[in-house]
Amino acid sequence: MKILLIAGFFPPYSPPSATRAPALARYLLAEGHDVRVIGYKMLDVPVVLQPGLPEGIAHYADRDDVAGTGLRLRLACALGRELDLPDQRAVWIGPTRNTARRILKSWKADMIYATAPPMSCALAAQAIAAEHGIPWVCEFRDLWTGHPYYTARPLLSRIEKRLERKMIGSTAGVVTVTQGWADGLRADFARPTARILNGYEAKEFVKQETPPPGKLTLLYAGALYGAKRDPSPLFAALERLGDRRREIEAQFLVEAPEQVLERANAYGIADCLNIKGLIPRSEVLTRLGLTDVLLLLRWDDPSEDHVLAGKLFEYIGAGRPILSVGSTTGEAADIIRDNGFGVVSREPGEIAAALGHWLDEKRSGGIPGLDEARRVKFDRNVQFDTLLQFLESQVLSQ
Repeated sequence: MKILLIAGFFPPYSPPSATRAPALARYLLAEGHDVRVIGYKMLDVPVVLQPGLPEGIAHYADRDDVAGTGLRLRLACALGRELDLPDQRAVWIGPTRNTARRILKSWKADMIYATAPPMSCALAAQAIAAEHGIPWVCEFRDLWTGHPYYTARPLLSRIEKRLERKMIGSTAGVVTVTQGWADGLRADFARPTARILNGYEAKEFVKQETPPPGKLTLLYAGALYGAKRDPSPLFAALERLGDRRREIEAQFLVEAPEQVLERANAYGIADCLNIKGLIPRSEVLTRLGLTDVLLLLRWDDPSEDHVLAGKLFEYIGAGRPILSVGSTTGEAADIIRDNGFGVVSREPGEIAAALGHWLDEKRSGGIPGLDEARRVKFDRNVQFDTLLQFLESQVLSQ
């Protein structure tokens, strides 16, 4: 199968979290498929990842490559950037189409697969598919107007919804990363739809470390999204533990350390916290396996039910128990409880009891890791196996 993969965020021009698209490209090549990739050439993005692909596979659209796109399209894309419609990467739509034209002159794709956000790359894929008569699939790592964090804007939201409906209606299939989102997309758009979890990349966790003796360590690394990722129930639990909390070190690697410290001071437990700024993802992955318990913070709101943070799968990959604080419902909570991966709670008393139990285990020989048979189900390549079956049986068979 010949697949043209379009991903606005593709290494090396991507944030540290943009690992799914290059992993998919590597998987498809390893399975014997012929793949070409188009990403955005964004020179303002720090180089933190490499694609890990053979020469000639990845191509990058240059925003200055607007020859033949027409004044009307260029004006629309420039306006889209200013209005954030569909996003501020709209100026890459024309260059992405030009890059695809060059590739498709000598290489005929069986399918176009776009992974969004940014939504501009999905709109580019829609246009490329129509121009060249190729079926295309849209993957939503995050939803567009249906995302729980989506903010409706007067007038513009109506345009976004119209663009979204037309775009999805032109697909041969839709992929997303949670069951709730898959169910909603299938019901709203009546397209073949698959849920393919993000999963963890096994090669990043080949060496399984053992946490060192000493204090019970917890780790959270990432964004707090204002008040949505609230560690307060954990801090209240640490307060309940009294002097025993001095046997615990909760590490926070976040973009706003002062925000965590302010909340910790309200509970008088800042003495057992180690709060620092963000560090490179490679260093975070190393720390995960050396930490006793990995901390997941979830927004305590029904909107969170169908949100699966990528760090959940990194935690599973690291093989360490998970303490999920916040919402006790939804797919993330179900994954943790159903597989025995840890504790899910919003109640300080329950969290304190769990911490006490882990302290006892650490003192008596160590805290067991996750069950391997249950953990391996979330290997990214296992998820991609399901994706490939979907593409072959429900998309190309149409």
